[in-house]
Amino acid sequence: MAEPSAWTRFTIYLITAILISCSPALRPNNGTGDGGKKMEFGINPKLQFYRSNNSELQLFFALSCDQLLFARDTEQSQLTARLKVTCTEFNSKTNETGWVETKTFSISKSNCNGRWLSSFQMNDRYNFIGEVLVKVEDLNRGSSYTAYSYITKERFDSQKYLCLDRNTETPILNDYYVIGDSLTIQTGDPTQEEVFISVFNMPSQAPAPAYNDNINSPKPELEKTIRSQLKDSRADLPITNSASIIEVRARETREELGLILNFFKPNYPALKDGLDMLNPLVYLCRAEEFNQLRAEPDARKAAEEFWIMRCKTKERARMVLGEYYRRVKFANDHYTSFVEGWKSDRGMIYLIYGKPESVSRRAGEEIWIYGREINTVRLSFTFRQVNNPFSFNHYELERNPGYKAIWELAVNTWRNGKIFSY
Repeated sequence: MAEPSAWTRFTIYLITAILISCSPALRPNNGTGDGGKKMEFGINPKLQFYRSNNSELQLFFALSCDQLLFARDTEQSQLTARLKVTCTEFNSKTNETGWVETKTFSISKSNCNGRWLSSFQMNDRYNFIGEVLVKVEDLNRGSSYTAYSYITKERFDSQKYLCLDRNTETPILNDYYVIGDSLTIQTGDPTQEEVFISVFNMPSQAPAPAYNDNINSPKPELEKTIRSQLKDSRADLPITNSASIIEVRARETREELGLILNFFKPNYPALKDGLDMLNPLVYLCRAEEFNQLRAEPDARKAAEEFWIMRCKTKERARMVLGEYYRRVKFANDHYTSFVEGWKSDRGMIYLIYGKPESVSRRAGEEIWIYGREINTVRLSFTFRQVNNPFSFNHYELERNPGYKAIWELAVNTWRNGKIFSY
């Protein structure tokens, strides 16, 4: 075994490379979002409904240009991507559909620089309350993305706000923001004169293991509420100096939900410092052991030593650390809600067990299947979308004491310096 100093130099080099470079590649999404069909991650448009002028419902959407397939109809024509966006009223209890709104877009590659942003008007839908499916199709590639939204009476007012970049005054449809972002809120109600801006502390605890069915969901705590006058239907948001949640609403009471904006530390979802390495080890440690690691003055060194003790060779360390923190980054990219993605139930399962063999999505539900169909024993996890006031992307795991044996096997595999995949 190498001398400790050599291990330390090697590990610092290895982890630094991982933290800077790990970013899972997107894969084509050939699914449609229908229940029971295998799904993969693919194009990932950002979507937001916006109710303006007390009479109009718009769907705003943005998509990274590098996710689109540009093609020519003829040798002389321009490189063009074609998108079809369809909104469908949906009843998840009966699987029946109602009204349908569709629009097709042609996007020239010369006009698609980084991000493509557009919207379309939903005719006579301003007062709509209910379930809706939004399907975005890349017609050139034949791939699609389907999002489900349940618009309740309580969430109606939250769609009267649009988040703008304070410098460019263009809509931002991000799932989350970072500390220091300068944002402006625009209201779609021309009669509104003021807004109430509430700041909440972001929960810090990680979820309980999959076998622990006696849990309390994390809840943000209110720090302060600010009253702000609107000017030209706009108000600047306070710039946060810590990870927090901001809610914007028309009234001081919280009877109706406002627009929620989550703020994480700079560079999120990338992994940049020692705490990014140390905190995800909570799933692999006993409570006392983890508290001892957190008490160390140098979080990076504490995380390094945790892995050094368990990996016997440089080659194993390279594989184990690379895979564990790749999973952390992937969870941040896909499962962030009002907590970091790795700290969500789906992120926890992905981190410990890896990529599922298949994922079935229905309205408000995901079922992850581990193990191939030819296996006699398959493992499944069911996540249900929770009607949470702070996030549309909050799914909670159906916990079961029967998961304890496979959970302990997985955790012990990692603790023995080996990658676990079911």
